[in-house]
Formats: sequence, structure tokens, C-alpha cells
Amino acid sequence: MRSYFIRIPKLADILFPRLTWRLNSSYVFLTFDDGPDPVYTPAILEVLRSYQVQCTFFLITEKCLLYPELVQQIKDEGHTIGFHGHTHQALSDMTQEEINSLLVLPEILKDVQLYRPPYGKISHRQIKLLSNRYSVVMYTFVLGDFDSTIDHTELMSRMKKIKAGDIVLLHENLKSLKLLQDFLSESPKDKFNPLNRIN
Repeated sequence: MRSYFIRIPKLADILFPRLTWRLNSSYVFLTFDDGPDPVYTPAILEVLRSYQVQCTFFLITEKCLLYPELVQQIKDEGHTIGFHGHTHQALSDMTQEEINSLLVLPEILKDVQLYRPPYGKISHRQIKLLSNRYSVVMYTFVLGDFDSTIDHTELMSRMKKIKAGDIVLLHENLKSLKLLQDFLSESPKDKFNPLNRIN
């Protein structure tokens, strides 16, 4: 399947300077997309809690409305919440009216200040619009937990290459859950931090 960068080249910072790809920080920033999920969100939170690690969850509106208790649990446990769209529809497939609707969030997400576009695809025009409301956060490191050709051993090998300032893309699925359990057991807990508003 491999047709993606594992480490996003620094050229991205030049081509898309209004997007956040990495941070000048001593921390690593773990981020989870596509939740909340009734199976994986509680399990991921349990692992994070056991290692006293906090991270950032980029959530989808329609799932938040289905599982508001999970959104509240994420907040209560000190993690940061970002917005990942009302649905997981790519911006390129949306009308301008639908894109404009991304500027308005339901009550459950009203305080959210971070946005990540589905599939990591966004135009300069869309960046200009959405940056009026959010810090638009991308990622430095794509582990490939969505890639059916990548096994756990390879994911662990990739995970060990992350470094300070990296924003790591994960998804709420079984591969990431197992990876998180094994990786955190080998890592210092003070290495990680959740994202906050970037600018």
C-alpha cells in the first residue's frame, strides 16, 4: 500500500507555512484521529492513564453526538480535543457551504481550537478560511497504522524513530492500541504532551 511519507519533509513547512507540521519542543505529541470510538477510545484512554501520558484526539462531530460520554471522558482525563470534521468527508469533496459549516461547532465541541483536515488534504484557500477559527494542525510522522501491509514489528520500528517536536499521527484502531501499549512501556512518561492552541 505504501504511497505516503513516513516523516513529512520540511519542504511542507515552506509550501504550507500556515499549517503546523512540527513544533520546537522537547516533547513528542501523540495524536489520534477519527474518534470517538466505543471500543477503542476507552481502551486507548486506559493505556494512557496507566502510563500517565496525555495526548490529543481529533474527533468527528457525528461520532461525538453519538458518544458524548467519551468526549467528556477525554476532557476529564486532561487530553486535548481537536476537530476532524463533521464527518470524515474530504474537503475536496465538499461544497463551499459545507466547508463554511466547519466554522460552527456543536456545544459539545464549542471550545475546540485545533483542526485537522480528513486525509490531510487542504487547499491554500481552505487554509485561509479555516485559520480564522482554528490552528490547523497536520503531522510530522505518519506511522501507517491504517496500512494493512504493515505489521506490529514494523510499526514499533517506525515509532522508535520519532523525536522531540514530532506530531505523530495515529488512529483509533487495534493496531494503534497494541502499539501504544508496547511503546509506552519502553518510553519515559514525561516525553509526551498534548497539543494546545498553536498560534
